Amino acid sequence: MISATASPDTRRAFRSTLSVVEENTTFGVSRQFRADAQQDAWATVAAAVHSRPGARIFTQLWHVGRISHPLIAGDQPLGPSPVGSPTARLWYLDPIGREPLHLPAAVPREMTAADITDVLADYRRAARRAVDAGTDGVEIHAANGYLPDQFLRSTTNHRTDGYGGSPSARARFVTELAAVVAGEVGPDRVGLRLSPDVDYGDTDDPEICETTLLAARAADALGIAYLHLVESNNSNYLAAGRSTAVVDDAFRVALRTAFRGGIIVASDYDRRRADVVLAAGLADAVAFGRPYIANPDLVERLRNGWPLAESERATWYGGDERGFTDYPPYVPAEHGSGS
Repeated sequence: MISATASPDTRRAFRSTLSVVEENTTFGVSRQFRADAQQDAWATVAAAVHSRPGARIFTQLWHVGRISHPLIAGDQPLGPSPVGSPTARLWYLDPIGREPLHLPAAVPREMTAADITDVLADYRRAARRAVDAGTDGVEIHAANGYLPDQFLRSTTNHRTDGYGGSPSARARFVTELAAVVAGEVGPDRVGLRLSPDVDYGDTDDPEICETTLLAARAADALGIAYLHLVESNNSNYLAAGRSTAVVDDAFRVALRTAFRGGIIVASDYDRRRADVVLAAGLADAVAFGRPYIANPDLVERLRNGWPLAESERATWYGGDERGFTDYPPYVPAEHGSGS
């Protein structure tokens, strides 16, 4: 997200980059880093970020796996096993009518050993391009029901080879993925995002905590920079019938023991809850996502206790700059003392 307080050149660079990405998106491995033109476009974004004192940028690498559709992927999606999702719906912009549609997720094709090798290589190449574009590192998106998360879960991974059948085997793909990316760009340039509490796409798994901790220990052995833990303080993330989140303080302590690097937590945090988890030493940083959409000056608002603006959900997943870079910063003078 580029702040609305950034320079006009920065905002133009980001919008032009998005146009390049949209023309090449097929929901495979981070298609924003598949071509020289895309890499060059992201280089302008990295340069704009680095123009701000102390700013850093990590790019998130993802593969949605089974959470896709032939109209989006261009072919039958890949997955650890041929297990579909009855509830997942995909946002798709009709190229003819330019109207947004919600498509059901297709049943994926089970990945072969060759598919796994190819996907790992795609991640490696994408990580190299991201760093060569000037970003400070990459975050492997192994959360939110996407492909690496699908390998972690017994509900979506029914394999009987070395990539499934037990928590340690289900953690293998994520472990190999982190190793491949760290080997390409260096472990200090790699983060890993995990979400044991997010059941998106019918993925509730009673063994996910054990498997997540195994992945965390493997990441620790590789010496990667950080883990990004997506918690669940929102009932929309939980499977039907499950009211209790698995990420509690006991799990946070276990995660801290398993992984000695930096830990970032995220999920509907406000300033008070962020202060509590940081003071307890259970996390090193708290990530804010959606609040940044309508609050380009979120840090200043949190620091000063200023009110937060609400974003318009209808503009989240497509369109032009409206609802993307046009939210204004807070101006205390217009609101009395602002305290």
